[in-house]
Amino acid sequence: MKKILGIVVLSLLLSGNALSFNFSQSLTEYTKQNAGVESDIYMMNRCSAVFNWYGSYLIKSNDINNSSAFLKASSDMLEYSIKIYSKTRNLDFNKSHKVMSDRLMSLINFYEEDSKKLFLQNGNYLSGHIMDDLGNCSATLQKLKEQIKGN
Repeated sequence: MKKILGIVVLSLLLSGNALSFNFSQSLTEYTKQNAGVESDIYMMNRCSAVFNWYGSYLIKSNDINNSSAFLKASSDMLEYSIKIYSKTRNLDFNKSHKVMSDRLMSLINFYEEDSKKLFLQNGNYLSGHIMDDLGNCSATLQKLKEQIKGN
């Protein structure tokens, strides 16, 4: 009986579902398949989450200076998503802030879980779709800032 239980547990651990990620695709893949205001809001919220996750990761590594930059980027992306969400839903800023902040917390937790799964796979928290998302989000934030300065 113990052997059967051991085999079942081992097979569950080795199956693909045991290490499936919360995000089925990177933001690069997502943006290729999705367009429009809703996907922009999702992307900004997810960027805010990955910046926040990485900023927190850097704090744990005692890299406070770089952490501050990522936490600021997280705050900027959250603010952009709130403004767009508020306009498209015809909601006041505070209600939109609550909705976007709740989503942000969920997404941060997803990145935390995925980073642990990536670490189990390859010994690196910052790899795979998380690394891709950070690159994509950094480029997106830079474009947004340039557009805002141009207006």
